[in-house]
Amino acid sequence: ECGIARPKARIIGGQDAEIGEWPWMAMLYHITTNKSFCGGALLTSTWVVTAAHCINESKVNENTLQVYLGKHEADVGESGIIVDEIIMHPDFNNTVYDADIALIRLTEHVVFTETIKPVFGVAAIADGSPSSPPFS
Repeated sequence: ECGIARPKARIIGGQDAEIGEWPWMAMLYHITTNKSFCGGALLTSTWVVTAAHCINESKVNENTLQVYLGKHEADVGESGIIVDEIIMHPDFNNTVYDADIALIRLTEHVVFTETIKPVFGVAAIADGSPSSPPFS
């Protein structure tokens, strides 16, 4: 089962989202600075996609990045998911942000719930976790 946004008006002007309304959203968290800094989208049970500039500008690596899923608030009371690998697009240009995409492989498979689901359509195409990312 994949995430489908509930049919509702778009969130504009800072309106609160309903719990579970965007179940594929990921929060990226820098464990050295103790701050969330960017978002991403859950693609499969082990892959998250984000903007490459988020990884580049925050200077995170596999040892300093954790991913939180299923969060409604930006609190980090429990441990995040440890990152196994970060793959930046080889053509990423941090001056003009060309190819501004990166993949994050999680160390554990995520269990899907009402508040944690992959982006609609991607899981069906991937049929599980891809063994090789599209731009590796």
